[in-house]
Amino acid sequence: MMMPMTMGAPGSWLVWFGAGLAIAGLGWAVIHRRGTQSIGDRNHSSPPDPLAIARERYARGLISKDEFEHIIAELLRTEREE
Repeated sequence: MMMPMTMGAPGSWLVWFGAGLAIAGLGWAVIHRRGTQSIGDRNHSSPPDPLAIARERYARGLISKDEFEHIIAELLRTEREE
């Protein structure tokens, strides 16, 4: 006569299932957190580059060509003064 295979006490599969969900949730949270950080958040040691910021804003269409050229001229002027 064969005896049925059990995993232990009734309901113990719920514990394992819950543990698996918790581990999966933690893994998702870690991956999601890393994916949402911007470059500035990851590297606190160097100040933001104004030229790179201006280029990005121009590329996204947030500033016009005239505004971009004005920013570049101001950056060059302040660089010469230092």
